[in-house]
Amino acid sequence: MNSLHIRRNFLKLVKRVGLFGFSALGVGTTVGLSTTQSAQSKQTSDSKQIQDLAERVKTLEAQLPLDKVVEISQNSPSSNDQNNKSQVRIGDTLICAGTAPMIIPQGGAHVRQVEIRLPKFSPKPTVTATIYSTESPGNVFGIFSIKINDLGNQTQIGITATNVERGFAVPYAYFCNYIVIGKSPQS
Repeated sequence: MNSLHIRRNFLKLVKRVGLFGFSALGVGTTVGLSTTQSAQSKQTSDSKQIQDLAERVKTLEAQLPLDKVVEISQNSPSSNDQNNKSQVRIGDTLICAGTAPMIIPQGGAHVRQVEIRLPKFSPKPTVTATIYSTESPGNVFGIFSIKINDLGNQTQIGITATNVERGFAVPYAYFCNYIVIGKSPQS
């Protein structure tokens, strides 16, 4: 998690907590002063509390093991390649996520398939996938097969889905969102 992300979350927290006071964070509030004194005191107290929280965030940022994040890369889809992939390597763990268009195989339009090639994983990774269409009026495809193959320097993942209304051909374009997590040799 980078410092910009932490700062954004901190500002969101301050905005949310600012509406209700800082008592939820374990910071005391002033009680028993007149309305004017209470408002002025609360502003001063809130400013000090915000500064205190900012210092705590800086301390936590300094403690984050950001040197463990070896690689973060993203591939945006081009006109020829509709795949959208991102990869994050943390130590020897590789996380790949993306969206890939599915094809209609020879079996018919009631089935969709996609092949995804990723860097080598060893042992086999965990694969999570969902199927969707931006065109379909509500046809649901369910995944019935996820195959993971070692191709030497790559891992091939094949995902097959079928329309849950058996045998019903669907002409719409479908996409597969996937997340693959596993151990990967350092490159």
